[in-house]
Amino acid sequence: MIPSEIAAASSSSASFYDICTYAAGIAGNVFAFGLFVSPMPTFKRIVQSKSTEEFSGLPYIYSLLNCLICMWYGLPCVSYGVILVATVNSVGAAIQLVYVTLFIRHANSARKLRMSALLAGVACVFAAIVFVSLEFFDHTTRQTFVGYLSVASLVSMFASPLSIISLVIRTKSVEFMPFYLSLATFLMSISFLAYGMLLHDFFIYLPNGIGTVLAVIQLLLHHMPFKTFLNVVIPSALPIKFGASFLQVPLDFSGAFKGRRSLLNPPTLPHLWVMVTGRSLSSRKFPGEKKKEDQEKFNVELATKRLAMASCQPPSTTELVTMDVESVLHMKGGLGETSYAQNSSLQKKSMEAIKHIIVDSATDVYASRAPGCFTIADLGCSSGTNAFSLVSKIVESIHEKARQSERLMPEILVFLNDLPTNDFNSVFLNFPEFTRKLKGGIELQEGSAPSVYLAALPGSFYGRLFPSNSLDFIYSCHSLHWLSEVPLGLVDGNGKPINKGKIYISNTSHPAVPLAYLRQFQKDFSLFLKSRSAELRSGGRIVVLILGRRTDDHSDKSATVLWELLDQSLAIMVSQEMVDEEKVDTYNVPFYAPSTKEIEDEVGREGSFEIDFIQAYELNTSTGDPHKDARITSMAIRAIQESMITHHFGEGIADTLFQIYSGLLSEFLVKQELKCPLLIAVLRKPHQT
Repeated sequence: MIPSEIAAASSSSASFYDICTYAAGIAGNVFAFGLFVSPMPTFKRIVQSKSTEEFSGLPYIYSLLNCLICMWYGLPCVSYGVILVATVNSVGAAIQLVYVTLFIRHANSARKLRMSALLAGVACVFAAIVFVSLEFFDHTTRQTFVGYLSVASLVSMFASPLSIISLVIRTKSVEFMPFYLSLATFLMSISFLAYGMLLHDFFIYLPNGIGTVLAVIQLLLHHMPFKTFLNVVIPSALPIKFGASFLQVPLDFSGAFKGRRSLLNPPTLPHLWVMVTGRSLSSRKFPGEKKKEDQEKFNVELATKRLAMASCQPPSTTELVTMDVESVLHMKGGLGETSYAQNSSLQKKSMEAIKHIIVDSATDVYASRAPGCFTIADLGCSSGTNAFSLVSKIVESIHEKARQSERLMPEILVFLNDLPTNDFNSVFLNFPEFTRKLKGGIELQEGSAPSVYLAALPGSFYGRLFPSNSLDFIYSCHSLHWLSEVPLGLVDGNGKPINKGKIYISNTSHPAVPLAYLRQFQKDFSLFLKSRSAELRSGGRIVVLILGRRTDDHSDKSATVLWELLDQSLAIMVSQEMVDEEKVDTYNVPFYAPSTKEIEDEVGREGSFEIDFIQAYELNTSTGDPHKDARITSMAIRAIQESMITHHFGEGIADTLFQIYSGLLSEFLVKQELKCPLLIAVLRKPHQT
């Protein structure tokens, strides 16, 4: 071959090599751009709602720093000939900066300050890297220094894809490791792997080689004959990031929870990053050997289920739906598996913990006047056996006090009060057993047992129930945290909900939300005190046991976590098109957990009572088995909430909703114990002078 032909062949070979190199780099840029823009639905929601809700801004901060480091590596002042690394990461950094800016703009004050500080920290770290690499290294060592930093920053975040793979293997479901996301990650990683290998650049092909392997494993898992089942898990990992290119993409998937579908946005929840694994009501993969009629059969099943769900749901609306609490709120009646009677062990445990305070208070009132008839009212008695547990202890204590004082045992009249929709029948079914145990448990006086008379009095305790000066002692357990109505201030000027996606106060709620709840509580509790003051004799006492909070923060996690898990359960059902998003946005619970200070302030403001005792404490309800605890708690919440949920959403969602809720709660309890924040207060009506 003559020299000119050799030169031409060499030139042709070099040209083909360059074409392949640039093609690989450009392909990587294109696939990476698709991953960069995947959070756009989330930020569209943030901008429209003008709130970051419960989305986390940390993934975008992490991604911004990674993009800046990798962009610096790709610039000619650090590395020659890898400009496509700089282009993809400069675009990525710009996009992440926009995301962070939008997040800061729409975040609340605390988050705004924190995110601004983190953004400043990223700028300082990147500036330090640039300064050190330029000041202390020549070009060759500078490339090595920055290269190792970029590899370390990427490899350190590979635990998340590994946890997802582990999750899929453990649950035997790929439902929320979307095929198209895995495919896009594979294409991006293999493109940059080829780009790095063609350039013989260790710092490019190493991380992308790892990313390619992980993506291949994900794709292979999609072809495994996994069975499908409903299971809810919360992986303990950093926000999920797939891929291992010279960039780190914060794939914020939470946008899907509002019914928005995106190939690159599988549904997870912010903060807890919840994933539902198992059969989806929107799609299903059939193994290759399945026949076409299997898919058609499933589509028919899906349509039937959705039709059934739709038929039992009230018409959707964006207007706030009001709830007649007095006619809707009641614990689940009867004696069935989901009834309150069968699922109130947590309430019983808390009442057992403070029963000595209630019994001692009642006994002190009796001892101060020794009436011939002692009248007690249990406000919010609910259904089941708990209604009698405290009554029996009070009767026994008063009997013992009378015996010690050599007085005749007084007749005791007990009023059991709750809303008209309460299942009083299940309460009275336990009365014969109550009297039998009472007679057998105390020493008979003059050959006869104490005379205990029982009566039911339906009605709201946010108003008068009894004649004036007719009661000696009142107690109310697990009732006064329920409000007389859903607060009216949960809509904007156009009547639209301002607490979208939440059913109670959260740390992302608009400031008007906790204020509306507080005002409703103040109004209701003041009316409760005023009504009881008229009905209670001088020197009489009220003991209140209420779910509360130990801090002044309305979004205190201990007081809101169970509501937040219910939020997330409903969000999952929205993502599966089983519940209308607008129905979730207009559902708010008539509940408020006050602080001790709020109780003290309202008692002082109303002026009818003096506080003898008030204390906040946490009750540990753990049995040592988180899955058992989750089952007990979720069944208790269902027994309490089902009447309101079915009234608002329809009869068809309860089973699925609380199956999801139980799974979320189980995973939460695996990581930490659930401690129930409670307030106990003893109020005394002063003697008139």
